[in-house]
Amino acid sequence: MSITPLRKWMLDSIPLNLRIAMGAGVGLFIGFIGLKNGGIIISDGATFLSLGDFQIPDLVSWLRIFAYSQNSQKEKFLGLLLLEF
Repeated sequence: MSITPLRKWMLDSIPLNLRIAMGAGVGLFIGFIGLKNGGIIISDGATFLSLGDFQIPDLVSWLRIFAYSQNSQKEKFLGLLLLEF
């Protein structure tokens, strides 16, 4: 399919806004999976989603690492990762 102009024709037939929206949707889906696996969001029968238990030590550690990484340099962040594990 890449040898023929069929690939370019198929990509050009999708509007630019729709291509951007599909990329954003995939990114949100991957982010949702990460939040679910990290325990930040959990499934709930009444509301479909709920915040997880923030008393889990692993979750607190990752949130602390994320908070520190926002205000630190690369070297400090790498050192923090090494100290955490």
